[in-house]
Amino acid sequence: MRPTPDNCKLAVHDINSGLAHLNGQFDYVHTRLISSGIHDYPLMLSRINTLLRPGGLVELAEWDFRIYDADHRPVPLAPRGEPGHSWVAEWLWSLREMGVERGGHMDAATFMGEWLRSSGVWEDVGGNDTWIAISAPTGDNEEEEAYNTRMWERMKEDAKGFAAAARPAMARKMDPEKLDELISGLEREVEKGTTPRFARLQVVWARKPMVTPASSV
Repeated sequence: MRPTPDNCKLAVHDINSGLAHLNGQFDYVHTRLISSGIHDYPLMLSRINTLLRPGGLVELAEWDFRIYDADHRPVPLAPRGEPGHSWVAEWLWSLREMGVERGGHMDAATFMGEWLRSSGVWEDVGGNDTWIAISAPTGDNEEEEAYNTRMWERMKEDAKGFAAAARPAMARKMDPEKLDELISGLEREVEKGTTPRFARLQVVWARKPMVTPASSV
């Protein structure tokens, strides 16, 4: 592990409880894949706004706990044993349901851009999607296919590690035999990769105005 730079301080806080003691101290705030632990995402965005200095930038990255086909269409959730069933899709849905039960804001990826736009306290709102290959690499050209192949190789190990890390929490809600079958199926599906599948990482950014809008005063 590289040493922490002299101008960097590491601290642990729970943004669900607020970070008022740090208000107005940042020019840039980045969050990544935290929706499962956030109880009120719009409130979190409001708190981030107060953390930033005027002109400061927020960047948010979340995924929607779905997988997509080669045309970037959502893969439907089909029961085990039926045509179209995907172990990855089932695992992600189970993970999503577990997050909902724990109070997580699991739909944040879909709505965070609109929350920023409608709040009246942000400007220059933008965003993009990154499509990450999790099986059967494909692409419109050699360069894109090579990139997707590299992503697939990385995602194979990441998916297995993620599944293992989530097992203890999922075991509290799922029959052990069914859970073992689910994780084994996920590992086989990702490793074999016979059907193109993609995860969607949604990134949204916005800037705090140099002058606070009158409506927020």
